[in-house]
Amino acid sequence: MAISNFIPQLWSARLLANLDKATVITLGANTNYEGEIRNVGDRVKIQQPADISISDYPSSGDITYEAPTSTTKTLSVDQDKYYAFTVDDLDAVQANVNLVDTYTQRAAVAIAEDIDNYIGGLYASQGAGNVDVDLTASSFDIYSTFVDAALNLDKNNVPRAGRWAIVTPEVYASLLENDKFIKASDLGDQVVTTGAVGQVAGMDILVSNNLTASQSGVYKNLYGTSESMTYARQLLGEPEALRLEGRFEDAIRGRLAYGAVVVEPDALGTITSTQA
Repeated sequence: MAISNFIPQLWSARLLANLDKATVITLGANTNYEGEIRNVGDRVKIQQPADISISDYPSSGDITYEAPTSTTKTLSVDQDKYYAFTVDDLDAVQANVNLVDTYTQRAAVAIAEDIDNYIGGLYASQGAGNVDVDLTASSFDIYSTFVDAALNLDKNNVPRAGRWAIVTPEVYASLLENDKFIKASDLGDQVVTTGAVGQVAGMDILVSNNLTASQSGVYKNLYGTSESMTYARQLLGEPEALRLEGRFEDAIRGRLAYGAVVVEPDALGTITSTQA
């Protein structure tokens, strides 16, 4: 691929498209504030409104006004990542696929895994409670685990629409053996297009290899709604192509910043799975 044919806007779009296809855990977060960031180090102040009290109306005298106070969460775009690779002229001529396109896709996958790992690590801020499941036990009811998780959300008045659980492949395999698990093929195209593999206890199930391990064989699966976390990313400039001095090589490089924060802890919980 000649440098003269490199169109930065095209490769930006391809990188982001491949990034969207590769991320899983980000599907559990909203991007409500993404349009407000421009660069690494940017911060967005997110106001959390307080509840309003209800009082008996007085038969005489004036009513009392309360002064609600809001809490503030900060979305910090503090993760600054880059990719850079070279393509030798001879390799580009001999390759039967576009190496730049292939390597850009691989860069997007690597960035996606980094982002998923980061957001998966936010589990410590959950407020909906933890549910334990031991997949190595001789007998366990995987379905009841998700019923308990759904109950935790109900107790926190979390809306039932849009609930999800992001689980390890081992948890998903256990669900496949339970006849109460509704596979994606039985739910139709709408669920499949969201990245979900099925549904259980009112939650869409997504599978990820990037969930955090709190210790060997113990993983923090997540459950909740997209209102629990917010996520933002920003390409820092457009991908660049340059000719390396003294070498018969083209170089491609790009940079991306991102950040995430738990804004509604009561809408996020964990399922701690012990597995082989």
